[in-house]
Amino acid sequence: MKELKNKVYELEGLLELCDSRPDKFSELAPLVEGRLAAVNAAWRSVREHDTVVTPAKEDTEISVAEIIDNPDISVTGIQPAEASVQREPESRRIALCLNDRFRFTKILGHGDKVEFERRLGELSDAGDYERARDIITDSYALDPDDPDVADLIEIVKTYYE
Repeated sequence: MKELKNKVYELEGLLELCDSRPDKFSELAPLVEGRLAAVNAAWRSVREHDTVVTPAKEDTEISVAEIIDNPDISVTGIQPAEASVQREPESRRIALCLNDRFRFTKILGHGDKVEFERRLGELSDAGDYERARDIITDSYALDPDDPDVADLIEIVKTYYE
């Protein structure tokens, strides 16, 4: 199961990158397809080999494949944990893959995650690209010639297009 989770996590990062960098989609597509195949293979392995203990009166083990393929097993009344949680709709934010989050936390938040999130929120709420770019270069005093800052500016530009 851990391998499957890791593959899904890798796929999620690639999808975030595709979303934030549409200009790189053609380069990322083969990587996404490869990760999808790896997730699929890992899932098949889990279905074939993993077992779970059901909370029945009898102490029996049943495989994941049996649960999925058996129409007689009922899950009526079971709801996902988040189904009952009412959430406020999230505002649109600049999407970053995990690697970019790590990299930009260093330059945008000086290593402080809270400060990074605050500043990322400011950039997301700037209203337009020019204002966000001015915040990066003027308010945060970041050098637009720095490769990491240039990448951040490009992502912000894509966000506002």
